[in-house]
Amino acid sequence: MRNANTTLVEGVHAVFHHNQWMPFSNHFWSEQTHGDGTQYGHYASLELVHDFVHTIVGGSGGHLAYPEIAAFDPIFLFHHANVDRLLALWQYCYPQAWIPQKPLQLNSEGTFTDVTDSKADPTTPLSQADKFVNSNDVRLVDADCGYSYPEILQARKEGWTPAQMLAYVLKMYEPPENFLHRWMLVVHNIIKRAFNGPFSIRVFIGKADANAATSFAGQMEVFARGQAQRCANCEVRQGMRASLDLTKTMVRLGLATAPVLSGDPFGDTSTPSNPFQKEGSLTLVFVDLQGRQLDPFSTLGN
Repeated sequence: MRNANTTLVEGVHAVFHHNQWMPFSNHFWSEQTHGDGTQYGHYASLELVHDFVHTIVGGSGGHLAYPEIAAFDPIFLFHHANVDRLLALWQYCYPQAWIPQKPLQLNSEGTFTDVTDSKADPTTPLSQADKFVNSNDVRLVDADCGYSYPEILQARKEGWTPAQMLAYVLKMYEPPENFLHRWMLVVHNIIKRAFNGPFSIRVFIGKADANAATSFAGQMEVFARGQAQRCANCEVRQGMRASLDLTKTMVRLGLATAPVLSGDPFGDTSTPSNPFQKEGSLTLVFVDLQGRQLDPFSTLGN
């Protein structure tokens, strides 16, 4: 529960700082979509929040933790309804943001309904039981899909602007402690299928007098399919990005969170100090769903 409290609220809060569809919607990492890696807000995504719930709630043996059988878990419906709700709230906050018009290259082998070497854009048909629709057809839940959520109904009724909705959502998902400075751990390229299935990255702050329980800062979840499963998207998008807010754990351990300026405050050396520069100050432990430790050097990217 501490892990969920440490990770999930901050993750949802961070997601709503995105104003572009690509980094908001998925955790795929590439130089094209995320530049040189300095835009740390891009390390949070709706997909990262989604994956976290799958593996934490599914645990070591539950259906929800495995992509191939997750839909058989009754919680799947409730979980994805909330993901849909978060998407609808984000769309209200950023009504102009949508799938890029420039086509995206799909897997060269195609899929059951997409031909070889086809490309995807907002008008690409989506498979349905009796007809084809595209992303533009189902863009808004209330206008296009015939249903809504309480927050959106209230906002429509009272005529909220996107800025008002954003302020409402950020307040609703504001982390319990509103610290002046926040420290984020970001991992920019994790190989999703390195361990032949889902796995977790547990993060510990290595204070000398802290044991493993108290120094636990949270974990990042990788909701991946096994190598034996055919997955065109998995082959194309092998890397992912992730982030974790360390601030709450730092406060619990008595570590200073306010950056201290070094050197002349008006000179070139005036940069915030980094409490995690010392080797061993952070420890990342890779484990499978049964808690067995894994070799991290086979999953970290460049």
